[in-house]
Amino acid sequence: MWRKRGFGREKSSRWSTKKMESIKDHRIFTSEEIRRYFNRCNSLTHRQGPLHQRKRQIPWFSHFDWSFFNTLSYNNSLEPIMMLREPMARSVSHFYFKKTMFDVTSKRENQKFMKMTMDEFFNDPVEIMRFQEIWMDTFSGVSWLAGTITNPDDYTFTSEHFKNDFDKQKSFEKLELKRLNASWSLTLAADRLESLGWFGILERMEDSERLLSYFLEENVKISHKRSTKEILGHKYPIPSPSVLKKLHDLSPLDRWLYEFANRLMDARIEELETGVFARPERPAFPTMTCLATSYMINCPNSSALSNWISSRATAEYQESFEKLLKT
Repeated sequence: MWRKRGFGREKSSRWSTKKMESIKDHRIFTSEEIRRYFNRCNSLTHRQGPLHQRKRQIPWFSHFDWSFFNTLSYNNSLEPIMMLREPMARSVSHFYFKKTMFDVTSKRENQKFMKMTMDEFFNDPVEIMRFQEIWMDTFSGVSWLAGTITNPDDYTFTSEHFKNDFDKQKSFEKLELKRLNASWSLTLAADRLESLGWFGILERMEDSERLLSYFLEENVKISHKRSTKEILGHKYPIPSPSVLKKLHDLSPLDRWLYEFANRLMDARIEELETGVFARPERPAFPTMTCLATSYMINCPNSSALSNWISSRATAEYQESFEKLLKT
């Protein structure tokens, strides 16, 4: 069983399928309400496999990659949670979401991007790299778990105190190359995903809510009031087959993690129904259709994308990238 310890006394529960199906009234939690609930909790314990139990605390509800937790003296007391989304769907949504952000819409240099279709965007290397967080592999899940986010808006590797922008940029470059080591990134991300007391999958909201209800010991419906479509006020266009092919080829690592996350969610749902947890087998490591950083895109196994090198890529950086391709 997963056990919850809160408010000074121990409490355990087992949610049977019959009990879950008998629930008629679900409370809808907004993200702010969930944050307040988590801040109210003293601690939680959860199962990592059939027998292993650990005590955890939940102090914040926000966006962090794992590197931030490693900077805290009490990181072993944290209980991270995560919501995943199919990587290509996330990229499409994020493309249109970017066009609603004040930091983007208010700058004259972004007017070209604001007028672009997705097809035009993915045929323009300069704009692609200016807004790389839209499509960069590992930004849908792997880098958040591995602690290798390098987007300036989300960068949380705060254990390093940079003397200047040059030192910070060098750190970014090392992290970008490090996260392209598929076996290292995916193993670490999968290990940490398994350690989470709860994670959700946007495309499986009902299952995600069941697991969150069990985790919090309250009946939960997750609010999704700030979806990109609602912010825009209309549905965005369906991407062309050409765009979908490029997004597919650009995301081998995140697609691997998404497949494993679905297997892991299946196992946790099965445990709710049978009381038996069977750890799922991890997929074989993917064929690297593309490897991309802020300076280079190399697509040896893609018919939809070409190789590209930024003029900012130094000879030393290119040499490091070439070594990575040979490993």
